[in-house]
Order: sequence, then structure tokens, then C-alpha cells
Amino acid sequence: MSMNFSNCIGAYSIDVESGKWTIIGASDEMNKSLNTKLRNNTYRFDADKNNVCELSVNSKHIEYNNYNGICQPLSGIPKYCYGTSYGNSQIAKINDKIKNTLSGAQIDDEEIKKFFLDCCCDMRVTLIQDRKISGVDQDANKQIILDTYEQFRSSNSIMAKLVCDERGEIIAKENGWKGGDKDWVYYDSNLYYLSEKMRALFKEAVEEISLEWGLNDIDTSGRDEDKYLSYSSSFNQVWENNSKYGARICTMLDPDTMPPRDFRMFFRECLENNNRNGIIQIEGAGEIFAKKVVFDIYNDGIQQNMKQEYNLGELLKISDDEISNYLSNIEVYTRRIGTIRIQTE
Repeated sequence: MSMNFSNCIGAYSIDVESGKWTIIGASDEMNKSLNTKLRNNTYRFDADKNNVCELSVNSKHIEYNNYNGICQPLSGIPKYCYGTSYGNSQIAKINDKIKNTLSGAQIDDEEIKKFFLDCCCDMRVTLIQDRKISGVDQDANKQIILDTYEQFRSSNSIMAKLVCDERGEIIAKENGWKGGDKDWVYYDSNLYYLSEKMRALFKEAVEEISLEWGLNDIDTSGRDEDKYLSYSSSFNQVWENNSKYGARICTMLDPDTMPPRDFRMFFRECLENNNRNGIIQIEGAGEIFAKKVVFDIYNDGIQQNMKQEYNLGELLKISDDEISNYLSNIEVYTRRIGTIRIQTE
């Protein structure tokens, strides 16, 4: 006999033979965690107490007489599902998963999409158990999927930049950086392409879970175009913001421009022997290009043959057209110029 469990999402079920508990609608990971916790806790069903079910997990006591009653929401869905304490714990897991994936050279498409699905399912279960949603309301379920998409999208861009910085830090130390304030930037186009592939997978995952949950097609464009999210809309955007407003020594003129594959750029601006020097390393097309630039020393304006800012396409003469064209999209300058640019925006 088949049963419809669509209205039982979030409910606890037990296999009487194995003693294994299951939360209906939850991921394998959430159910595994539940059974691990229950090994040191108790559960029982006492018919002498008017069918009261008592469950203790980590000393949290749940008691109710009527399942239909406890299924009714007491409050609405949060404005942003990942803005809750449970959501914050999930963000940490999402960040770790995405960072570890981007740190490798390959992406397991199905693994990423399943992880996305699991996060949606576990968020729905948690909100049901917290009596914030019923689990069958289509608008609430759509919000869960879109909020998950938004969080994955943001984490993807930020974690790609973090991985990029970890690689760049090694090169920075080789070029004299002692730690402390960041006076360098590093760009790796492979992380751009990996993060773009991840973004495409998130959209596929949205389509797949929409079908599984019986929802109409969900449009993610609103989350992509939301002006409040633009800081993390892509790896390039996060890189540009950090370079412009963090290190304050570099600008990507058009973050939407696609870089050459296997392209890497390192730039450090530092004080050496009372001169402001720039160290530039470019890797691409199977070659490595390096150049040292002396900037104006600030005390008498623009000096002969020296400037405080350069366009890399004009500064570096590289025969490979694709790399040369992309370098025209990047400007480097002293921190003083970077600070002035920010102040005069």
C-alpha cells in the first residue's frame, strides 16, 4: 500500500525493527545526525498518557497531543531564511562545501546539485518544525528555493575570491610582503570559470527541485539583478570591489568582460628606498611576463616619465592579442590615488 507523505514533511518516523529514526523530507545528512544524537537520548510512546509522544534530543523536550495541531504555523516565514540561527549554521556549511570544491580542479555536477537540494529540504523541515511554515504553501517553498539560490550565489563568489587570495598570498610573500595590510592583488581566471560553472549548476538545481516540489518554473533573475546583492553577483565583481575598496591599488574597468583562460595577474605596490614601486607578474599563453614600475614619489606632482596610475594594456606590450586586450581592462595605481578615487566618487 502506498502512502502520501506530502503533508507529513518534518514529522518523525521510526523503523520498529532497526530502531532508526527518520525525519520525513529531510536529507540523509540531517537524518544521520538525528540518529547519532538519539543514541544518547531517549524516545518512547506511552499509550497510558493519552497518546502523548515524548522525544528528547540534546535535552530539548517536545510534547504534544495532536499532530495536526503542531503542524500549524505559529508565525510566518522569515524575510530571509538564512538570516536565522539555523540559517547561519547552514551558511558555514555552504561556504565550506563551495570553497573545497573551488579549491580543486574539477566540479562534480551532480554532487553540487544534490547538496543544493539537501539544503532546501533541510531548511523546509527546520521551518516546519519551528512552526513557521506548513510545508505545503507554494509561496513559502518558492522563497526557500530562491533564498537558497541567493546564498549559494553569494557564497560562490566570495569563496572563489578567498581561494584566489590564498593562492596570491604565496606569491606576495615571495615578492617581499611580510603580512599585515594587504598591498597586493592576485587574479586567476580559472577561478572565474569555475565559479561561473557553479552558478550555472545552481540554476539547474533550482529547476530540478522546482519540479520535485511540484512548483511552476522559478525565475531567479530577480535575485541576480537585485542591486543590494551586486557586491557578490560574480567572482569578478567581488574581486573588483576588494581590489578597489580594500587594497585600493587596482581596478577592473568592466567586471563583465570574460578573461582569457589560464590567465593570472599579480600586482604589488610598495615603498622601496623612498620610491613607490609596482611589481607586476602576468601569466598566460604558456608564458610569464614580469615588470617593475616606479611610480611618482608624491612630493612634486607628476614626474618625468612617471605616473601614479597605469593601464596594463598600455604599460605591458604582450604579443598575445587576447591577453593584451584583456590587460586593457585593468588599471593599477598607488594607494594614494586609490584613496582619492574613492573619496571623489
